[in-house]
Amino acid sequence: MLRKELRAIVLRPKVFVPILAVLFIPLLYSGSFLWAFWDPYGHLDRLPVAVVNEDQGAKLDGEPMHLGDDVVKRLKEKHSFAWHLFTWIISITFMMIVQFLVTVFDNPGRFLAILLLIAQLVGSAGTYPIELVPGALQSLHPWLPMTHAIRGLRAVISSGDFLVMWKEATILLATAAVFALATLVYFLLRYRRRYAVWTETETAAQT
Repeated sequence: MLRKELRAIVLRPKVFVPILAVLFIPLLYSGSFLWAFWDPYGHLDRLPVAVVNEDQGAKLDGEPMHLGDDVVKRLKEKHSFAWHLFTWIISITFMMIVQFLVTVFDNPGRFLAILLLIAQLVGSAGTYPIELVPGALQSLHPWLPMTHAIRGLRAVISSGDFLVMWKEATILLATAAVFALATLVYFLLRYRRRYAVWTETETAAQT
């Protein structure tokens, strides 16, 4: 039965072409995102930046401490692989979320994706500190995927704290897995429903 359905889809351009378009759009989105941020460290020479380090150092328990030098050193380090990996994880996560919403809810799902985007733009602390946004958005802050994306990017770009990056990456991957599994379950339930209807039709035709 499945082979017949696939053959029928391929032989009907009006059905096959929209399916290809639906598959192509997430790939285009994720590809554009990755391409735009593929090698930001390779263009740092175009960005005029000055770092003033006036730390004179100190001693703690007899050990010399030079926190200013440590900060400057971390800023100069390149973490290209971590950047590429984390942006890929972000792209996959949002692709799975949008795919679920559009697949299950169709046009209303697209509207829900836009609402989610708006909520994340103002509630993820990427533009303004979270303390400055309304209380309702502050309560949403820990649950927004973009919150974890921004935390991870900040860890990769500035602090160099890879424990934070991996923590946020784990949360994003878990989110992607949940939405991917939900999409799969939806397709399985829909297939079983169609298969049941097809079986009843075939049985009725034979009798």
